[in-house]
Amino acid sequence: MLRRQWNFFALVPPLVIVMTWPAIARVFDSADFWLASSDIDAYMLFWDAWYGKLILAGKADFYFTDLLFHPNGVSLAFHNFCLPHMILLGLLQEIMPLSSAYNLAYLILVLVNAYAAYIYVNYLFGDKWIALFGAVVFGANSFTLAFPAHPNIAFIATLPLSLYFFQRAVCEERWRFAFISGLLIGATAFIGMYTLVCLLICLMFYVLAFALSRWKDPQFWLRGCLTLFIAAAFILLRFVPMLTDPAGLAGALGKNAGQNIGNDLLAYFVSYRHPITSPFFDSLFGPDGSDIDWMHTAYLGYAAMSLAVLALARRGGRRRSLAWALLLLTFLFLRLGANLKINDIVYSNILLPKHYLEAAFPHLFAPFWSNSNFMAGALLPLAALSSCGLASLCRSLRARWRIALILALCGVVAFENYERPQRRIIPADRFDFIAWLAQEDQQDAIRVINLPLDEQLSKVYDFYQTFNGYPQVEGRPTRVPPAAYEYIDNNLLLKLWRNAEWLRCLAPYHVEVVASLDQLIDDGFTHLVWHKYFSQDPQFHENFDGVPISYQDKSVMIIRVADLREVCRLTALAPSSIARRLKSRLQSLAEIPFQGPAVLTILPDEMARRRLGANESAVLYGWGNTASLGLIDGLVTATRIGARLAGDIEAVLRGHGASFLAYDPQRTDESVIDAYRSWMRARFQLCGNVADAGAKVLELYMRADLPCELALADGLLTVSYDNGMELANALLIRDGAYLDVYLLWKQLPTEAYGYSIQIFDRAGDKAIGQDGVVHFLSALQQRVDLSSLAPGDYIAKLILYNYETGAVVPGVIASAQTRFERELEIGAFSIE
Repeated sequence: MLRRQWNFFALVPPLVIVMTWPAIARVFDSADFWLASSDIDAYMLFWDAWYGKLILAGKADFYFTDLLFHPNGVSLAFHNFCLPHMILLGLLQEIMPLSSAYNLAYLILVLVNAYAAYIYVNYLFGDKWIALFGAVVFGANSFTLAFPAHPNIAFIATLPLSLYFFQRAVCEERWRFAFISGLLIGATAFIGMYTLVCLLICLMFYVLAFALSRWKDPQFWLRGCLTLFIAAAFILLRFVPMLTDPAGLAGALGKNAGQNIGNDLLAYFVSYRHPITSPFFDSLFGPDGSDIDWMHTAYLGYAAMSLAVLALARRGGRRRSLAWALLLLTFLFLRLGANLKINDIVYSNILLPKHYLEAAFPHLFAPFWSNSNFMAGALLPLAALSSCGLASLCRSLRARWRIALILALCGVVAFENYERPQRRIIPADRFDFIAWLAQEDQQDAIRVINLPLDEQLSKVYDFYQTFNGYPQVEGRPTRVPPAAYEYIDNNLLLKLWRNAEWLRCLAPYHVEVVASLDQLIDDGFTHLVWHKYFSQDPQFHENFDGVPISYQDKSVMIIRVADLREVCRLTALAPSSIARRLKSRLQSLAEIPFQGPAVLTILPDEMARRRLGANESAVLYGWGNTASLGLIDGLVTATRIGARLAGDIEAVLRGHGASFLAYDPQRTDESVIDAYRSWMRARFQLCGNVADAGAKVLELYMRADLPCELALADGLLTVSYDNGMELANALLIRDGAYLDVYLLWKQLPTEAYGYSIQIFDRAGDKAIGQDGVVHFLSALQQRVDLSSLAPGDYIAKLILYNYETGAVVPGVIASAQTRFERELEIGAFSIE
């Protein structure tokens, strides 16, 4: 049989090699880790093949893994495993380098696509040269060549093969072929969901077409039922794990649902990535690039379109041509999405069939957010219809000219669909850290946290996992159920790192940080791997100052979690019992945007010696900024300043109503403490120690214009307002003919609110009213002139209101659980 199909093997492989060059050359040259794709999704294919080996070895579950999102694990029910690619890549890895295996697997699957179409078109026309042309239209199309990183999209060989065996089962009344067709349809559920939907749409057309002439034949219905039964068995095997997770299923179906990209009408007629023609078309249409990544995969080619029109124009075989044209138009219209789009202009008033199908069958059609995926269904009818046109054109030609015409048309189709191949080269030094980790003790106990945490970057981290198998805290299956992030979101550090936020292990946050690190260590995490080529965030380095770097090169930096925990232990200046007492006071001094006071932490002597800067002995943290301080000739001097400070240390201190000085007197030289204490006193007034457990000291400093009693008095007035604002305390101080009213806000608003200080006499009549605005500063002072008041007793009340609308904000006095609707009494005084 293969000898009779020599024309396919003589022409199509060389054609594919030329169109994908230099992929085949890189199969035999693995000096660089060269991949025939620039898409980051390519990394996931290596993980799939590696994980497939674990499944076959009985070391992993097909539908669940705890190697990603360790320790809780993640469901893989929604992951797009492309089984043929997994198996092929896994086998090739055993006999050749990894990058070579990837490139060869890509080329083999492209050829399998073309050969599948060749088999079916040859069956339809009984002509191996017409079949050759159909194979080129189907297999050398821009769609099937454009996705080396997505075999779940591009590997569509089961589509023509399933229909081929179904048609033979019906026409030749062969039960075996019905079984094979059902098997191939079901197997498609383990290749690609988009392809499966397209295949089922094609199958529906086939059943309807055959039913028109065979609806009275019970054998037709029995064979059709056998096909559907076999297919349904495999499809259910794939879908049942999804159905048992409704939340995950909703998330998977809803991802990008409702979006419509890759649906521009011009993409059928314009090859946007052709190295010769694209400059011309760009000058005509000038695409802005908003949808350019997907437009190129829909190009039909003028040779194939011309032959398709010819097939419809010729009388002979028009009925068959009309059937293929109807199927082709179905997918072409579906690929246009919900609204017509031409040259990046969306005509929202023109609704297309997909709009109504999304409304009627949302779970089936809404997930096709990238409409180019419908091209998987369009290619077979395009190949068949253009082959019909070619067959009619060749009827009157001699054999020699006929073959020459077909070969020329194959060349034209290949030329039209040619694109400059994408590529990615992974530098060899990117793998050096993997070799270093492999030398660490207790390999089976290593657990990794890759930073920065990021869903897209996790595709690369999954790739690195294939070299060592270390469980990691995040990962990237194709669809990630929201529940996968529960562990990360319940750990303070991981949650902040996921949001690209950093937190120093300094008072007053060291308790929470240490607790987070303890949890990570208890759950087995051993190494933090910072991938520097993904992010050079200076805050990362600032927040890990003083932590020993276990390994570093130009690509990564590795820190042991235990070392970070030890550094946090050394900088933990207040035990948990004191930290709990401090928490409310620290929060009461909240500033905007940074929620809390400035903190100047003097490092213990042994900690200071471990820092890179020989003169560094303290760290200042405030307004979300970090600076390192040191003593030079006995004077406090900034040695390193965070990127966001713009060099102005004083501005950080001035912006805070209060600051803390934290130190350990038993492990810190007294002269160092005195130097920093003097530096703080030159800028603030010392209000005393708010925490002193003998070995740990936390001194409170406040602005000179604020009384210390505002934050330290017993029985602080705490009020919760209905708009979310919280008042920590209110203090009245008489100064001759003036009354100074101090307000300390624990939680500030996100918009401007006004406040009114109102003085009432004993009869309840208002004597004085004076307003102000609450916005940025938590500590406020309002001076009220009392010179107009007669002797007597007076009460001061506070009213909070929306500055724009004037609406008064009610609240609750926390200590007494007393609600008020308008005024809050904040103190009383007398005038003699």
